[in-house]
Amino acid sequence: MRKNRRFEEDEGVSNEWLNTYADLMSLLLTFFVLLFSMATININKFQTLILSINRGLGIEQIRSIDLKSGEQLNTRIFEDKPPNQDELKKIYEKLGKYINENKMNDKIKLVLDERGLTIRFVDTVLFDTGKADLKPESLEILSKVSNIIKNDNHPIKIEGHTDNVPINNSKYPSNWELSTDRAVTVLKYLVNVHHFPPERLSAEGFGEYRPVVPNNSDANRAKNRRVDIVILRNRSE
Repeated sequence: MRKNRRFEEDEGVSNEWLNTYADLMSLLLTFFVLLFSMATININKFQTLILSINRGLGIEQIRSIDLKSGEQLNTRIFEDKPPNQDELKKIYEKLGKYINENKMNDKIKLVLDERGLTIRFVDTVLFDTGKADLKPESLEILSKVSNIIKNDNHPIKIEGHTDNVPINNSKYPSNWELSTDRAVTVLKYLVNVHHFPPERLSAEGFGEYRPVVPNNSDANRAKNRRVDIVILRNRSE
């Protein structure tokens, strides 16, 4: 009798452990599916990522790779090649020659530094006082400079600057507006007349707030009244 009773009790044991076992199997299956998905690389997305990284590093070409065999399949050259840093020195030398031959050292200044090449048009070379229309006699100068720098592929920033003498007329309530308008005028000239790619250019006006010398004399204020065409070394500037 005891044996029969023991058997009946065994048959009534709960099967709840099967639920736990099933949950474990589900978790393991999910885990392996996740590992598989992580190990499966979208080749196109992978190569797009490598291309973006190489652009940032200034590498001109990449090789497509078969991820299974590791073999190189082809070479692709960037359409928009990164700027050649040696070009800035060549442009500097060409502009310097033009400036010296035309005795324009008092009108155009060149600064080559870590930022890039700054072509500085001093005081009233391009504009009359208080105005933002290019002077007729300035067009030949600006045209020559444009022809020298046009075929380079560095980004260009045009910056307008004034002295600290306040301006307040019906068109320009402050030096900021005047300096910005002048920079935009030069930008439009480069795009509309010399067909510079617009995406390569930008314009800013700084008013009197970035002087090259203190505004403590007429001579210094004349130096601060300027338009700078800056050929930048880096696109992120």
